[in-house]
Amino acid sequence: MRIPSPSPQRRRNQRTSATTLIELLVSSSVAVLVVGTLMMLVLEVAKEQRRGLVDATLQIQANLVEDKVTRLLRFMSAQEGVQTNNLVSAGSPFARTIVVAGGPSGSGYKRQQISYDPAAMILTHWPDRTATGNQVQIFKATNAAVLRNFYFFLSSKLDGSLDSATINVFMQMDDNYAAGRRNRDGTRRLTQVTRAFAVRIRNN
Repeated sequence: MRIPSPSPQRRRNQRTSATTLIELLVSSSVAVLVVGTLMMLVLEVAKEQRRGLVDATLQIQANLVEDKVTRLLRFMSAQEGVQTNNLVSAGSPFARTIVVAGGPSGSGYKRQQISYDPAAMILTHWPDRTATGNQVQIFKATNAAVLRNFYFFLSSKLDGSLDSATINVFMQMDDNYAAGRRNRDGTRRLTQVTRAFAVRIRNN
C-alpha cells in the first residue's frame, strides 16, 4: 500500500510553526536578559544614590558639630583657666570633657562644660555647671550619623608649657553602615569623616 506523503502546503505550515516557536523562545530569552540587566542597573543607581545621600548627611552633621563647638569655645576666656577631665586613658593629654568660662566668676560668668559620652555617643553642653537640668545636646547619634570619637587637648607653648588659649578638637563620625558599603571580602565597611581643628579663645 502506498502511503501518501504530506502535501507541500502542509510541510510549509510545519516549518512555519517550528520557526515561530524558536523565535518565541529566543525573544523570550532576550527579554528576560534585558529586564534582568535593567533591574541590576536600577539597583546600582539606587545604591549610589543612597551612598551619596549618606555621605552628604555625614558632612553636614560634622560641619554642624564643628560650628557649634567652635562658637561655644570662641567666646570663652583663658584667664579663668581651662580644665580638662575624663581622660581618654590614664596619663593621656586627650580629654572627653572641657570646663571653661566666659570671664571672671565675680562678674557673673558661669563655668560651662562640654562633654562627650563615648558609651551613648552624645555630645552635651552645660551652660552652667552649678545648675541642674540645663544641659543641651550638641549632637546625638542617628541611623546614618554616629559621633564615634571626640576629645579635646591643649596646645603647647615653645617652652613646653600648656597653652590654655588654644584648644584643639578631634572628632570622628561615621554612617553606622547606613551606606551599605562592603570590603572585597564581603565584610561591611564604615563611611567615616574625621575632623581636627583648633579654637583660639580670648586671653582677657
